Amino acid sequence: MQNTRINDLIAILRCPKTGSCLRLEHDVLVSEAGERYPIVNGKPILVRQIQPLHVRPPEDKVISQNIGHYDPPKEIAHTTDFKLHLGSGNVPCADPMVVSMDILPNVHVDVVAEAEFLPFADNSFSWVESGAVFEHLYDPIAAIKEVRRVLAPGGRMYIDTAFMQGYHGFPVHFF
Repeated sequence: MQNTRINDLIAILRCPKTGSCLRLEHDVLVSEAGERYPIVNGKPILVRQIQPLHVRPPEDKVISQNIGHYDPPKEIAHTTDFKLHLGSGNVPCADPMVVSMDILPNVHVDVVAEAEFLPFADNSFSWVESGAVFEHLYDPIAAIKEVRRVLAPGGRMYIDTAFMQGYHGFPVHFF
């Protein structure tokens, strides 16, 4: 995501700690409270406590790319509203209205963030989709509350998660 992509998203990006608006200052996003978030390889790093895994591209062996590309459902795809691919891994998407978000700075990720603290304004998305992510979250209940918060009125979500599947790990498997 280059600064032009950040400019496309700046109106909906929020500080993950305070929920306040962010402004772009060179290669940093700054909250109204003065919190600073780096932009690494064109990706805003919008996590509460930045760790090395958030800023260094992962090794190929831990990159999740379980499908060749992501497309929102046909009935949603034509809309001009933002759509969130939560936990996108390294799955590419050609739709400019899809925001690809992951905890790791994969090549095809737009925003690096935590599902439990989505760095987006209320009512930002008409569609949120997440596949095989919630079992990896520390607090999936907080994440679903965040999904509901960022969904616009009448928006829809599709979330699938492991149920009768063995362990499938990186970075962890909690739920």
